[in-house]
Amino acid sequence: HDYGQSLLDILSTAMHHALAIHFYRRIYDLDASMLESRVKAVTECLNRFEALGQGFECGTSVLVWPAYIAAREASNPQVRAEFSNWFETRVCRNGLKIFRDTKGDIESIWAKSLQTVI
Repeated sequence: HDYGQSLLDILSTAMHHALAIHFYRRIYDLDASMLESRVKAVTECLNRFEALGQGFECGTSVLVWPAYIAAREASNPQVRAEFSNWFETRVCRNGLKIFRDTKGDIESIWAKSLQTVI
């Protein structure tokens, strides 16, 4: 694999897991806990992209949607922290508003999910 193909493989894998998460949550209303392995797989894709894509920061914007879909379904505090840190790092590195706004949306969703549990 060359560099570009590896980045595309990571993106494709992240999209695949995010689409499955979206489908099973929105169409079949499957409990989020049943999708934790797919949520974790997206974080692994983000980390792999991070490691491989050094100097390719602008390319991370293509991962916003899969990261958003997976993060909103994350229930594990450690996984939530991974997503939060990923978005925060993107804000610091490239300053794109979409990362800041998406992080805010996700944190709002998490806060609401905590309120419904309590």
